[in-house]
Amino acid sequence: MLKEPSLSYSALCGRLAQINPQASLTSQGLETRVNRHESVEYLQRIFQETLLLTLQKSYQNISPELFNHFPRIFLQDSTQFRLHEQLAPQFKGAGGSGSKAAGKLDVVYELKTQKFTQIKMSKSTIPDQSRAQDFVEWVQEKDLIIRDLGYFKLDALQELQGKNAYFISRLLHCTDVYLKPDSSEAINICKYANQSSPKSSVIELPVYLGKSNRMEARLIMYRLPEAVVNRRRQEAKKQAKKRGRTPSQEHLALLEFALFVTNVPDSIWSAEVVGTIYRIRWQIELRFLDMEIFIIYSCIKR
Repeated sequence: MLKEPSLSYSALCGRLAQINPQASLTSQGLETRVNRHESVEYLQRIFQETLLLTLQKSYQNISPELFNHFPRIFLQDSTQFRLHEQLAPQFKGAGGSGSKAAGKLDVVYELKTQKFTQIKMSKSTIPDQSRAQDFVEWVQEKDLIIRDLGYFKLDALQELQGKNAYFISRLLHCTDVYLKPDSSEAINICKYANQSSPKSSVIELPVYLGKSNRMEARLIMYRLPEAVVNRRRQEAKKQAKKRGRTPSQEHLALLEFALFVTNVPDSIWSAEVVGTIYRIRWQIELRFLDMEIFIIYSCIKR
């Protein structure tokens, strides 16, 4: 269905028969089943089981002791997906050369209980940043939140820190970074890292983020292989061209590194461990294609 979304119910029944010759279903029977709430619950459960198996493989080689300090660990991510243009009034797309109708799914997954704590559906034009503070109010002391770059918002991170909770986030490249709380000038972190640690594969700096009301954090920089750097720069130029822009030389230079900020102290996690832990969140992205099946059935009523 994902490869050929325009297939009719009759054609889908034909595909079903190819997969399982014992399954005999009419187009009316399939329509009835698709539009039942139980179908949504079923597909959601299938996705949850798939994600669980994937995440288990990802962290089974990580020492459980690394997670002992945190009562709960939340992974948050989102994905966008195209919808039939008839759904544009409810799920407006980007327009132009993009889809007229598109949706966004925001997912929060608690790693220790292996359950979804939030699944939100919205139109694709709502930015992830607007949801950065969505569940801050029910975060508790010592909880850990691991998020994608799209959710980066200093105010939200400061709120988490104020509740004595922990976070790991990728660093937004335009964020002002200072070495001291009273510094008058932000540093060029790429230039500073290459001058102070030109041969180090992992660089850690205690920094302060933001022009005003600065927040203390650990900045961890992983030097990337040349092939990865070139690919990232090509993609950055491609995306900038679509928007009629040219990426700055500073931005292109920063793509030499994977950049993370965290308030988890080095007494709990070394700089090398932070990157290993963050890879668990990437597994959610790998399962979002499976999630789209659930999305289609849960939001489209034919």
